[in-house]
Amino acid sequence: MPYDENRPLMLYKASAGTGKTYTLAKRFVELSIMQGNPYAFARILAVTFTRKATAEMKLRIVKFLSSLRDDSDPQLMQGVLDELNGMGLQLSKRDVQARAGHTLHIILHEYSRFTISTIDSFLKDMATSLFWELGISPDVAVRLDEQNVLQEATISLLQNLANPEEDEAEPEAEQKQELYRFLQDFMQERMMEQGKRTLLEDLQPVGKEIFREPFVRKSLKEQRAMLNLKARQALRKLLQAEREASQKRVVSAFQGFESYVQQEGFLGAIHSNKKTQRRQLSSLQEVAQLDKMPTILLGKPSNFTKKLTLAGPAREQFIARANSHLFQAREALLGMWTFDAALGLFNRFAALSHIRKELLHLEREDGQIPLKEFSVILNQLREGDDLSFIFERMGVRYDSLFIDEFQDTNRLQWDLLRPLVANAVSNGNYSLIVGDVKQSIYRWNGGDWKILGEEVAQDPELGHTVNEVRLEDNFRSAKEIVDFNNQLFGDLAEQFDGYAERLFQKTEGIGELAHLMEDFKEEANSLADEAYKLKDRAKKQNTQGYVELTYKPIPPRDNPEGYTPEEDEEEENGAIEWVGEKVRELIEQDRVRPMDIAVIVRTRRMAREVVAHLLEINRREQITEGFSVVSQDGLQLASSYSVGLALAGLRIIAGLGTDIDRGLIAAFQQQSPHWAWYLKKGREDEHASDTNAIFSELLELKGYPLLDAFDRACQLLGLPDSTAEKPYLDKLRDMLYTYMKGESTSIAAFVQWYDTTKGGEQSIDLVQNETSVNVLTVHKAKGLEFDVVICPDANYALQSPNSMQPTIWAEVDSIVTSPSLTEQHFPIQVSTKNLLTGFNQAVKEDFFLQMVDALNLLYVAFTRPRTALYIYYEVKLTGKEGEYRVKSVNKIFDRILHGRLSDLFNGGLEPNAPPRTSRIPESAKLNPTEESSSEASDREKRTLERIATDQKQGRRVDLALSISRKEGLQAAINRRKAAKRGERLHAIMATCPTGDLQAIERHLHKELKKLEDLGLFHEQDAQAIADEITRTIEKDEVLRETFITPH
Repeated sequence: MPYDENRPLMLYKASAGTGKTYTLAKRFVELSIMQGNPYAFARILAVTFTRKATAEMKLRIVKFLSSLRDDSDPQLMQGVLDELNGMGLQLSKRDVQARAGHTLHIILHEYSRFTISTIDSFLKDMATSLFWELGISPDVAVRLDEQNVLQEATISLLQNLANPEEDEAEPEAEQKQELYRFLQDFMQERMMEQGKRTLLEDLQPVGKEIFREPFVRKSLKEQRAMLNLKARQALRKLLQAEREASQKRVVSAFQGFESYVQQEGFLGAIHSNKKTQRRQLSSLQEVAQLDKMPTILLGKPSNFTKKLTLAGPAREQFIARANSHLFQAREALLGMWTFDAALGLFNRFAALSHIRKELLHLEREDGQIPLKEFSVILNQLREGDDLSFIFERMGVRYDSLFIDEFQDTNRLQWDLLRPLVANAVSNGNYSLIVGDVKQSIYRWNGGDWKILGEEVAQDPELGHTVNEVRLEDNFRSAKEIVDFNNQLFGDLAEQFDGYAERLFQKTEGIGELAHLMEDFKEEANSLADEAYKLKDRAKKQNTQGYVELTYKPIPPRDNPEGYTPEEDEEEENGAIEWVGEKVRELIEQDRVRPMDIAVIVRTRRMAREVVAHLLEINRREQITEGFSVVSQDGLQLASSYSVGLALAGLRIIAGLGTDIDRGLIAAFQQQSPHWAWYLKKGREDEHASDTNAIFSELLELKGYPLLDAFDRACQLLGLPDSTAEKPYLDKLRDMLYTYMKGESTSIAAFVQWYDTTKGGEQSIDLVQNETSVNVLTVHKAKGLEFDVVICPDANYALQSPNSMQPTIWAEVDSIVTSPSLTEQHFPIQVSTKNLLTGFNQAVKEDFFLQMVDALNLLYVAFTRPRTALYIYYEVKLTGKEGEYRVKSVNKIFDRILHGRLSDLFNGGLEPNAPPRTSRIPESAKLNPTEESSSEASDREKRTLERIATDQKQGRRVDLALSISRKEGLQAAINRRKAAKRGERLHAIMATCPTGDLQAIERHLHKELKKLEDLGLFHEQDAQAIADEITRTIEKDEVLRETFITPH
């Protein structure tokens, strides 16, 4: 697509696999070299949303510049020439080579000016440039664990409420007393509703609202009003009073209806099937329990039987007057439900202002700021759209702005980036935005695809500058997969009407709410036409792929209580066992390399279960030599039994041990036949002496420093007992070391910190190799691609979408008018009942976004494979004779997906059909990726050592985990050697003389010989390093200019 100087804002809408990173990098290179200024790249700001994407974009740009300089990619060179010449720049190939070479040279020498970063990093830089004006120390640390920070603030608040400070100012102390009483009432209400609860459990979600956009984007005045406790208490009392008044109006209006009908002599004409509803609407207590609209309040003629003998105008007049009373009752009932919704979460948010204060106190005290706080700071400083003063403080100016993954931008970020874009295009400079509505899966983090989908093109300042481009050529997937996804998501989008009809069943017949379903359908169908009716074209014509579906209906239980635990477990683990079978089949029969296989799941819990199952079946019967699993989501510390045992040991040392801790250790040691007693009463008997000896030795470590206690506890317990467990213990030990440096050496304090901060959710990092299968969630899979993708829970997201926010902040609409509701925002739960309230517009919108979330999660998962997509679809039948009955809104999509898959696979997925596996096309087979002979021969060298002999003999593997003094010393020696080697090599390069290659080579050999004499290198290693450096300098133009003085 050529540049258009009249529309300098290029908006790329790029489907999965269509080469958006390639396009971004190519456009960046073109803008960098078009002016002939080698420093032009420093005036381009490119932001994306992950560090991985940032690194990939930088690498791609450097690679493109290098290719253009060397003219090693004819297709790229021709594409750049065509674009630049299309802009009126008559450049030759030699011109492009020279400009690319100069730009590359400057980038490598002034890399800090190569401004490609994550959006969080950029906003952090913006905020930190203002620290001096704000009185914030420049040494403040950035914390990424927002959830832990908020939890600490909440705990601090509760502690201060329980133990108020004696010298606290009277107004502050009074406010805390009011909050204490407020929370007491709140807890009593919660305990009556749901039984045993804890304040921490209920208040933790509240703190998150501090960083959510509905709160952050408010002005400081509005935020203070929302956080004012006294004002909120007064509002609560007013809402409660109006709620009671509405409840009374329901009964009064309905009694007015019955009085009028009785007065006219037709009370007996009211249909007998309305008897229960009449009783409910005549009682204040029963009205309070209503959760759906009584049909009698719909005012239909069917309210009366043939005993209503009136006809013609007299009948119409009677029904109209009767319905006027019913409609008053209906209006009052909608009002009562609205006040219920406003009060539902009201008490919980009373503590929000105090949590905010505690958070600010902790930030000042600890010198740490959560990353999201920077966005809050910038939003409060922003005056309209003028951010120029911030960029003046930063000392930078950007002529162009590139934004990647724009569908994940939140509104606060766009508020801060939009002025940059507007400034660039107003000066005639090109900017670029890339995104895809279908890949927006971060709504839970504020991502708003509507900015990309609708608002940029309609922006009054930017809209006329937009040059929209669609990328529809898929370079990733085989034609069969592209066609399957085109058909599936096009079909799903056509089912939006059916989804809406089921969703709005409760509003049927309620005139005030009749518009909701039509508005929903209109918005959904517009989105379907815009985004989901795909026209992607596969460009990989020489690769045949396929989609395989395994369908498993689970029949209803005749006697649910008669099922054994084993049968329950077998039913729940069907998808996980299928994954194990499929992975083994792909590796053993289809000869697919494990590294080319990805298992993509919906939740971290599912990832952990899949990882555990794959490792277990490999232990029972080896899948392939050196088999392992790489997973950022599944390889969590909580899944390691060694970590659990080590922590149990630390708890016992600290005096915090429980019977469960002692039972786990006793069971692992297998020394006491009656270890299970420790899980109950800790009973001692003659068989427990060996285990008790271990407990005694652990207790002797009480006075040891934290790290030493950990090492000796692992030695006593014989950990790790396998190489597979070593990375988990390494990670735990790293956490211990970091904690000691920043916090304390107390064992008890660390254990409590680990439990409080959910340390078990930390993941270990393993390096990918040819024998490692990938297991990851949909969110982590975004932006990646694999030869084979396995989706074991394709319908999970549709049954229970976690992307739904627990609450939304909403304003009331016109169906309910009240001074207490005017210009107020309330935290509202998203439910079909709240479609029957004055907050129905906001609730309807969130249901619409849930539908989009569900589709997008599927789309991202199904568009990762290059060659083969495997889908496991499980249906639990709940009705008679295997009927698949939809009982909740969240399952509506599940039913729709079921129908569409059945159509694509030519039927056979009926509820009563037997399990089956189908493939499109039926005859397709995998052609595994061929590996070179060198890859095959080196494979063993790159895999983790398994020490198979020791495992076969049943001996525990004794690895260097710094468990013993000797091992700790050796590890320290090795680490120091590595550091020394790095330092000396850096010194050698820094003192390398300029001149010809022979002089450089002589210098290298001389200096490396010294390192060899010191024992830091072996002779062959020193020679190899010297040769490699020499070859690199000789080959690379930039390095030649650095080390060789030009003649």
